[in-house]
Amino acid sequence: IVGKQQQLPGTETVWSHGSLNMHRITGKSGEDNLIIEMSPTDSFNDDLNGCNQHASGSEIDKQQQSKDSVFFRDGVRRIDFVLSYVDEKDGERKQERRRIYEDNLVNVGLELETESKSESEDGKTYFVKIHAPWEVLSTYASVLNLKVPFKVDDTLDEKTEIPMSWLATPFRLPKDIMHPEPDYFTAPFNKDKPDFFLINDKDTFFPPSTRNRIVYYILSRCSYTREECADKDKKGIKRLLNNSTYTAAFPLHDSRYWTRSKDANCESERYTLYKYWAKFLCFFKEQPLDLVRNYYG
Repeated sequence: IVGKQQQLPGTETVWSHGSLNMHRITGKSGEDNLIIEMSPTDSFNDDLNGCNQHASGSEIDKQQQSKDSVFFRDGVRRIDFVLSYVDEKDGERKQERRRIYEDNLVNVGLELETESKSESEDGKTYFVKIHAPWEVLSTYASVLNLKVPFKVDDTLDEKTEIPMSWLATPFRLPKDIMHPEPDYFTAPFNKDKPDFFLINDKDTFFPPSTRNRIVYYILSRCSYTREECADKDKKGIKRLLNNSTYTAAFPLHDSRYWTRSKDANCESERYTLYKYWAKFLCFFKEQPLDLVRNYYG
């Protein structure tokens, strides 16, 4: 992962992942709320968990991916959030905060993988990649009452053919862009009733925007102090950004905006939105609202 800071007009600080722009998250800490600790058996593949995992040289060579990948080195676990920091020689307090905070994230059930500063553009920045396994996603989706599909909406009638409809052809988008998925009836997710929902693949059931939201919810409420000296004010990624323990926190775009990702597992929705929606020449065309909703949440 390559991190680079730049300033865009009228925005906050923006960070780049390769050529992908991410807004730095700043502000006051969120309100108190629920944090749930998972047992080690609840998360996926315990032997891969940890704050500073490094594969052997041969394994890294085998698992080497392009820098615009949105997956861990194993190519399976999706990166749901990224934290970056610069390890200062005199920053012992910051190191201790990071160590405790990342330990607490692992206790909650998140999986972490650290990229060395040698992989960054400036040679100084470390990146902590965060993945939320199914157990964490399903637990917090229930806590947040996130609405998810449980049945295909079959109430919509087929549109009747309109005379002279061909005149509107220049303004229309391809059907797979306008309606990438069928419409669904939705209901608040219940972890105890998985069979009620349309869960065909646990890895893709929650879209990336929802995964990002859940991980950010956890990051905002996780403490960076030990339990025995817990301070209710010493928690949350926003405070750690404000005191420079971390330099940035951001989710990733799924691809570069001008080309599709080389990773076959990436949806490249960012590229599709740029091609059919964000260009000036598309101002007179239909709006792909379903795709916008999928990408931005």
